[in-house]
Amino acid sequence: KAGYLVPYIYVPHFTYLTPEEMTRYEEETRKIAKAYYRSKNDDEKDEIFTLLCIKRQKIIRNAQNKLAVFEKILDSLKEVKYCLVYCSPHQIHAVQDILNHKNIIQHKFTEREGIRPSSRFAGLSEREFLIKQFSEGTYNALVSMRCLDEGVDVPPARLAIMLDNSGNPREYIQRRGRVLRKFPGKQQAVIHDIIVEPILRTTIPQELRELERKIIAKELARYRDFASSAQNSSECLEMMANLEAMYGI
Repeated sequence: KAGYLVPYIYVPHFTYLTPEEMTRYEEETRKIAKAYYRSKNDDEKDEIFTLLCIKRQKIIRNAQNKLAVFEKILDSLKEVKYCLVYCSPHQIHAVQDILNHKNIIQHKFTEREGIRPSSRFAGLSEREFLIKQFSEGTYNALVSMRCLDEGVDVPPARLAIMLDNSGNPREYIQRRGRVLRKFPGKQQAVIHDIIVEPILRTTIPQELRELERKIIAKELARYRDFASSAQNSSECLEMMANLEAMYGI
């Protein structure tokens, strides 16, 4: 399969929850941790742990600081073209506003864009038409809410900016694959990954810190997967080793 893919550079960007977001996260953690440590068997613990991950994900996927990092990434690029932006439904309008403000021509790519052929789009479906316009350079960026995860081929795409990340291996591998497909003139892809790095406050109970470490280890698995296959893997994996040491993982 590697013969069908171009090499890529992986650029992780770490940011944090705001104090308000962190407080909400800690409140959720405390509620669920009580049930976690009172549970009687491993099945119950696994179920509660999964629930905690979902609760945490709802907070971090919409983290306010991601938008500021997104702007900095755009400002650092010489050109934004053939770019896929992954974000949450809550972020999509803010992301589009940022792109518009920087005169980057974009279009959203969501479940609302039709899949049936239409005369409005020269016999193509709206999705097919958008991809065609993107491939021809009419649109510099497509802003997606998971709709580019599966069954959509966008070979010209060579730049990805991920504000909304998935911990599901199948989903994040598909997202990575969207920008790695070979295409004439495409030598390399670049993936910018915005990652919320939690702060393990010393004021929270030890059992919450242990549970948080378990969650961080689970999320770093995606980072390791992306980093290990990248052209700059040594640099990324060294950064990851520092994180693991920091959190005692």
